[in-house]
Amino acid sequence: MLSNYMKESKQIAVDFDGTITKEDGTLDPIAAVYLHKIHKLGIKLTLWTCRCDDRYEYAKNKVKEWSLPISFIENDDIKPRKLSAIYYIDDRSIPGGKVNWRATYRYIKKELRKLMEV
Repeated sequence: MLSNYMKESKQIAVDFDGTITKEDGTLDPIAAVYLHKIHKLGIKLTLWTCRCDDRYEYAKNKVKEWSLPISFIENDDIKPRKLSAIYYIDDRSIPGGKVNWRATYRYIKKELRKLMEV
């Protein structure tokens, strides 16, 4: 069950490695297309990764370089905590470890409609 805060935030947490990147660390172009589509639904996308320090800065710089509509957590105290998000998009949470971006987008769009009806 989503809390009112989660519903109002319309925030989705997005992992970096293997989720918006391919295994070689380059941008997954399909992920880029669907991240922009999800953002256009009025969703705030936030980078949520286990990376820290220089590795986190690297990920942030790549997201900026790739012009993805993803915001960042700047407060070091909350990075390890769970983000109050509607959903988490993470390759490690999916059997087989590969995000199906088309299905993910369709699911979010459908669920967002339900949230708006409440």
